[in-house]
Amino acid sequence: APSFEAFLSAIQAQSPEEMDIHWAPQSHILKPEALPYDYIGRFENFRENFLSVCQLLSITPPQDLLNYGKRHATGAGQRVNSFMSPEAVEAIQSIYEQDFLSFGYGWAPPLQTAQS
Repeated sequence: APSFEAFLSAIQAQSPEEMDIHWAPQSHILKPEALPYDYIGRFENFRENFLSVCQLLSITPPQDLLNYGKRHATGAGQRVNSFMSPEAVEAIQSIYEQDFLSFGYGWAPPLQTAQS
């Protein structure tokens, strides 16, 4: 099976237009420089962000969506560092640099390598 680094290398060789939507940079998909968004939520804060948007719109949140993040929880956040070689961190920072800068994640993101 291909390694995680090989996967990242294949993504890095593509232009954003060629990338699958699941791993294309969000800055390419959302074009924040061209479209002034009023609010950009984060999946990792889905419930809180969703409630904020509902409040801004003065609507009652649908109850089935309030547990959306829990329903799809994989625990990947706790395991991600076990996949991070220095090469993987470098590739992720290169591929998603504009996302880190555009969406308030800062630079450099808090990625640790498996060797750290």
